[in-house]
Amino acid sequence: MNKERTTTYIENLSKGGKFGVGLLDYFSAKLTLFIMGRSVFSELVNALNHENQYIIFQVVDMLGKIGDRRAIPYLKEMLKRTDLWGATTRSLGIALIRLGDKTGIDLLKNKITDPGIHRELRINSARALANLKIKNVFGKDEQVDCETNIPERWRGVFKKTVEELRATQ
Repeated sequence: MNKERTTTYIENLSKGGKFGVGLLDYFSAKLTLFIMGRSVFSELVNALNHENQYIIFQVVDMLGKIGDRRAIPYLKEMLKRTDLWGATTRSLGIALIRLGDKTGIDLLKNKITDPGIHRELRINSARALANLKIKNVFGKDEQVDCETNIPERWRGVFKKTVEELRATQ
Protein backbone atom coordinates (compact mmCIF):
# COMPACT_ATOMS: atom_id res chain seq x y z
CA MET A 1 0.00 0.00 0.00
CA ASN A 2 1.40 3.42 -0.85
CA LYS A 3 2.12 5.97 1.87
CA GLU A 4 -0.49 8.43 0.62
CA ARG A 5 -3.25 5.84 0.87
CA THR A 6 -2.01 4.73 4.29
CA THR A 7 -2.05 8.35 5.48
CA THR A 8 -5.67 8.67 4.32
CA TYR A 9 -6.61 5.55 6.28
CA ILE A 10 -4.85 6.88 9.38
CA GLU A 11 -6.71 10.20 9.06
CA ASN A 12 -9.99 8.29 8.73
CA LEU A 13 -9.40 6.80 12.18
CA SER A 14 -10.52 10.17 13.56
CA LYS A 15 -14.05 9.47 12.33
CA GLY A 16 -14.66 6.61 14.74
CA GLY A 17 -16.33 8.60 17.48
CA LYS A 18 -18.96 10.08 15.17
CA PHE A 19 -22.16 8.53 13.91
CA GLY A 20 -23.37 8.97 10.36
CA VAL A 21 -21.15 10.21 7.58
CA GLY A 22 -17.62 8.95 7.99
CA LEU A 23 -18.33 5.93 10.14
CA LEU A 24 -17.93 3.58 7.20
CA ASP A 25 -14.61 5.28 6.39
CA TYR A 26 -13.52 4.70 9.98
CA PHE A 27 -14.35 0.99 10.02
CA SER A 28 -12.81 0.51 6.58
CA ALA A 29 -9.63 2.27 7.71
CA LYS A 30 -9.39 0.32 10.96
CA LEU A 31 -9.88 -3.04 9.23
CA THR A 32 -7.50 -2.24 6.37
CA LEU A 33 -4.74 -0.96 8.66
CA PHE A 34 -5.12 -3.98 10.93
CA ILE A 35 -4.91 -6.41 7.99
CA MET A 36 -1.95 -4.55 6.51
CA GLY A 37 -0.41 -4.29 10.01
CA ARG A 38 3.25 -5.11 9.61
CA SER A 39 3.49 -3.70 6.08
CA VAL A 40 2.35 -0.25 7.29
CA PHE A 41 4.28 -0.42 10.57
CA SER A 42 6.39 2.70 9.88
CA GLU A 43 3.34 4.80 9.09
CA LEU A 44 1.55 3.59 12.23
CA VAL A 45 4.57 4.40 14.39
CA ASN A 46 4.78 7.87 12.82
CA ALA A 47 1.09 8.38 13.63
CA LEU A 48 1.91 8.08 17.34
CA ASN A 49 2.99 11.72 17.04
CA HIS A 50 -0.22 12.85 15.35
CA GLU A 51 -1.88 16.00 16.74
CA ASN A 52 -5.26 14.24 16.96
CA GLN A 53 -5.52 12.34 20.26
CA TYR A 54 -8.23 10.04 18.90
CA ILE A 55 -5.92 8.88 16.11
CA ILE A 56 -3.12 8.28 18.64
CA PHE A 57 -5.53 6.26 20.79
CA GLN A 58 -6.57 4.13 17.80
CA VAL A 59 -2.99 3.56 16.61
CA VAL A 60 -1.78 2.53 20.08
CA ASP A 61 -4.63 0.02 20.29
CA MET A 62 -3.88 -1.26 16.80
CA LEU A 63 -0.14 -1.70 17.45
CA GLY A 64 -0.97 -3.83 20.48
CA LYS A 65 -3.39 -5.98 18.50
CA ILE A 66 -1.11 -6.42 15.48
CA GLY A 67 1.44 -8.03 17.78
CA ASP A 68 4.62 -6.70 16.22
CA ARG A 69 7.15 -6.45 19.06
CA ARG A 70 9.07 -3.78 17.12
CA ALA A 71 6.43 -1.39 18.49
CA ILE A 72 7.60 -1.78 22.10
CA PRO A 73 10.33 0.91 22.11
CA TYR A 74 8.00 3.40 20.40
CA LEU A 75 5.22 2.69 22.86
CA LYS A 76 7.62 2.92 25.81
CA GLU A 77 8.81 6.28 24.51
CA MET A 78 5.22 7.47 24.79
CA LEU A 79 5.36 6.86 28.55
CA LYS A 80 7.30 10.14 28.79
CA ARG A 81 4.43 12.14 27.33
CA THR A 82 2.19 14.14 29.63
CA ASP A 83 -0.41 15.16 27.04
CA LEU A 84 -2.11 11.80 26.49
CA TRP A 85 -5.76 11.13 27.24
CA GLY A 86 -6.48 8.71 30.05
CA ALA A 87 -7.98 6.23 27.58
CA THR A 88 -4.81 6.42 25.48
CA THR A 89 -2.66 5.78 28.55
CA ARG A 90 -4.78 2.75 29.42
CA SER A 91 -4.51 1.48 25.81
CA LEU A 92 -0.77 2.02 25.97
CA GLY A 93 -0.58 -0.28 28.99
CA ILE A 94 -2.76 -2.88 27.29
CA ALA A 95 -0.69 -2.74 24.09
CA LEU A 96 2.55 -3.25 25.99
CA ILE A 97 1.07 -6.22 27.86
CA ARG A 98 -0.18 -7.77 24.61
CA LEU A 99 3.31 -7.39 23.17
CA GLY A 100 4.80 -9.16 26.19
CA ASP A 101 6.27 -6.13 27.97
CA LYS A 102 5.63 -6.02 31.74
CA THR A 103 5.94 -2.21 31.74
CA GLY A 104 2.27 -2.17 30.78
CA ILE A 105 1.31 -3.93 34.01
CA ASP A 106 3.25 -1.39 36.08
CA LEU A 107 1.67 1.50 34.16
CA LEU A 108 -1.87 0.27 34.80
CA LYS A 109 -1.09 -0.67 38.41
CA ASN A 110 0.10 2.90 39.03
CA LYS A 111 -3.15 4.24 37.58
CA ILE A 112 -5.19 1.97 39.86
CA THR A 113 -3.31 2.88 43.05
CA ASP A 114 -3.10 6.66 42.55
CA PRO A 115 -6.19 8.22 44.18
CA GLY A 116 -5.40 11.46 42.34
CA ILE A 117 -6.08 9.81 38.98
CA HIS A 118 -9.59 10.22 37.55
CA ARG A 119 -11.92 7.51 38.81
CA GLU A 120 -12.77 6.16 35.35
CA LEU A 121 -9.11 5.63 34.48
CA ARG A 122 -8.52 3.88 37.81
CA ILE A 123 -11.50 1.58 37.38
CA ASN A 124 -10.92 0.91 33.67
CA SER A 125 -7.25 0.14 34.27
CA ALA A 126 -8.27 -2.50 36.82
CA ARG A 127 -10.84 -3.91 34.41
CA ALA A 128 -8.28 -4.03 31.61
CA LEU A 129 -5.85 -6.08 33.71
CA ALA A 130 -8.65 -8.40 34.81
CA ASN A 131 -9.86 -8.84 31.21
CA LEU A 132 -6.32 -9.72 30.15
CA LYS A 133 -6.30 -12.34 32.95
CA ILE A 134 -3.29 -10.75 34.65
CA LYS A 135 -2.76 -12.15 38.13
CA ASN A 136 -0.59 -11.20 41.09
CA VAL A 137 -0.62 -7.49 40.31
CA PHE A 138 -0.99 -6.74 44.01
CA GLY A 139 0.60 -8.58 46.88
CA LYS A 140 -1.64 -10.53 49.21
CA ASP A 141 -1.42 -7.85 51.91
CA GLU A 142 -0.78 -4.83 49.66
CA GLN A 143 -3.14 -1.97 50.49
CA VAL A 144 -5.12 -0.39 47.64
CA ASP A 145 -7.33 2.63 48.32
CA CYS A 146 -10.62 1.72 46.65
CA GLU A 147 -12.59 4.61 48.09
CA THR A 148 -10.86 7.97 47.51
CA ASN A 149 -12.45 9.69 44.51
CA ILE A 150 -14.46 6.56 43.68
CA PRO A 151 -18.26 7.11 43.80
CA GLU A 152 -19.90 4.93 46.41
CA ARG A 153 -21.96 3.07 43.80
CA TRP A 154 -18.75 1.98 41.99
CA ARG A 155 -16.67 1.01 45.01
CA GLY A 156 -17.92 -2.56 45.26
CA VAL A 157 -17.09 -3.37 41.64
CA PHE A 158 -13.71 -1.64 41.93
CA LYS A 159 -12.84 -3.54 45.12
CA LYS A 160 -13.90 -6.84 43.56
CA THR A 161 -11.79 -6.19 40.46
CA VAL A 162 -8.75 -5.25 42.57
CA GLU A 163 -9.21 -8.50 44.54
CA GLU A 164 -9.15 -10.46 41.27
CA LEU A 165 -5.72 -8.93 40.62
CA ARG A 166 -4.37 -9.83 44.06
CA ALA A 167 -1.91 -12.62 44.73
CA THR A 168 -3.55 -15.56 46.43
CA GLN A 169 -0.48 -16.73 48.32
